[in-house]
Order: sequence, then structure tokens, then C-alpha cells
Amino acid sequence: MAGFQFNANAVEGDVKDFSPIPNGKYEAVVVKTEMTPANDKGTEQLKVDWQITAGPLANRHVTNWITVNCPTSKEAQEIGMRFLKNVCESVGLAGFTDTDELLGRGHIIDIGQRKDNRDATKVFNEVKRCYPSGGVATGAMPAPVSAPAPAATRGVPHTAPAAATATAGVKPPWLGKK
Repeated sequence: MAGFQFNANAVEGDVKDFSPIPNGKYEAVVVKTEMTPANDKGTEQLKVDWQITAGPLANRHVTNWITVNCPTSKEAQEIGMRFLKNVCESVGLAGFTDTDELLGRGHIIDIGQRKDNRDATKVFNEVKRCYPSGGVATGAMPAPVSAPAPAATRGVPHTAPAAATATAGVKPPWLGKK
């Protein structure tokens, strides 16, 4: 017998809902970004965490890992770059030099579900596409309005600043040289 005392009346709140978010479009904001190694072959991913900001699912999170450098699969890297372009266009950026520039930016995310590659019984949410708040992306990018921010520090998570500003479209440092 283990000696342990617990009083449920002293605990506030309820169990968090970790069930998959239903497919659909949601107002959201980027709240965290982090560059992470995906494997020992040099693949790097940008981990982006969104928080839903409106409706009954407000404060729920969804995270994507975007492949930004993949020495073993040009296709995987191209898919990641196209998705990252979509994210940038939806928040009004022509590019960035620090992942912090994505933080605090609101837009509409289209959430879908995918099955785990190793366990088909597990279902995860992922952002399938992003749209500017108030409508669907038109493809036109606004002109840059400020100087680039300092380069990101690899592996260090970032949290949303009070306000974010657009920057010049400079080749991201994590893209590497070709």
C-alpha cells in the first residue's frame, strides 16, 4: 500500500480535451516556433505551434513540423518550402530571417487530420493550409516594411512578442547554401 493523500475538491478545473480538433477553418495565431533536427542525416524542421483564438475551441493548439532542409529528399524539402510560403503569405510576410517574425501573427488555419505512420489507430491534427484573416489568400505579397531581425538560434524555442512586424524578404539562414 502506498501512502498518498488526495483531495479532489482542492483541484480546480477539469481534464483537458486532447481529442482531435474537427476538420475546418479556425482563426489562430502563431504562438511558438523552434528549429529542430529531424534525424541524424541533416534534416531540419521548423516546428510551428498555433493557438485557436475564437469559438468554442479557443485556446486549443495544433503543431506542424515543416521540413526546411532535407539532404535525402528534395521533394520533402520542396513540400515544406511551399507550405512555409503559404504560411508567410497568409500573415503578410514576403520572407523572414528569424522565426520570431511569425509569432503573434493571426490568420485562418485549415485543420485536417492524419494517421500516424507507425500506428494507424492514432489520429493527429495538422494545418493543411493557411489564409489571411478575413478571406482566402490571393497570392500577392505586400512590400517589406522594416529591416530584417537577427538570425534565429537553433533549437531555442521562441514565444510570441507583443507585436510583430513584416521584414525584408531575405533568404532564411536555415535554408543553407546551394
